[in-house]
Amino acid sequence: ATELMAFNKVGSFNMEAKQDGSASSDGPPPAVKAILNKFSSGKEEDKINGYLKMLKVGPDLLKFIPGEKASDLRCWLEAYRYWNQGGLNNVKAMLQLVVQRHLTEQQQQHQQGAVTVDEAKKQSELLESLTLPELEVTPDIGLLHPLLDGYASHPKSYMEWRLSPTAANQAKQQNFKLAPNNSPRIALLLYRKHVITNQRYIQDLIQYFESEGFIPVPVF
Repeated sequence: ATELMAFNKVGSFNMEAKQDGSASSDGPPPAVKAILNKFSSGKEEDKINGYLKMLKVGPDLLKFIPGEKASDLRCWLEAYRYWNQGGLNNVKAMLQLVVQRHLTEQQQQHQQGAVTVDEAKKQSELLESLTLPELEVTPDIGLLHPLLDGYASHPKSYMEWRLSPTAANQAKQQNFKLAPNNSPRIALLLYRKHVITNQRYIQDLIQYFESEGFIPVPVF
């Protein structure tokens, strides 16, 4: 994955490393690096958590830093934020963001006389018609069930729902067989990316255990 990241490039910003392994001079400017470093203590175990925080608030902070590189880095972070959350709608939004970025650059070229008036008009109309969707966020950790609306944040709240009359009524309405409330419980550890991309085997696995008389506790 790190090797592929070297091919990431937006405008004057890229993720390519120098021959000695250090960051390329085309990477973020010093002021941006200083901000990004605030999201991690430098310890290995904190890097992922700091990285996720950076994806959430980094683009908003970069609005206040002047310069083309900061703008390019912000665009990359916004696109990667959609990609990192995953799911069909987020990937569509990421591609829309790239299109909007391209059209904006075309408008700037028109102002410099590089694009015809008709082309600029079409691009302007298309740009105005595009509204970037909100990011659909999946929690880093959670529990799920085919009958549950959204995700549970804790095993306790999940089991309270699963053993409640609400779950029983939902199962009856959808003709979904639930295991009795006094059934043995089985913890299922799921890959978050599979949850985000709605892999069919997850629902099938939960439904199978329920039908066989076990209460699954699916955690991702």
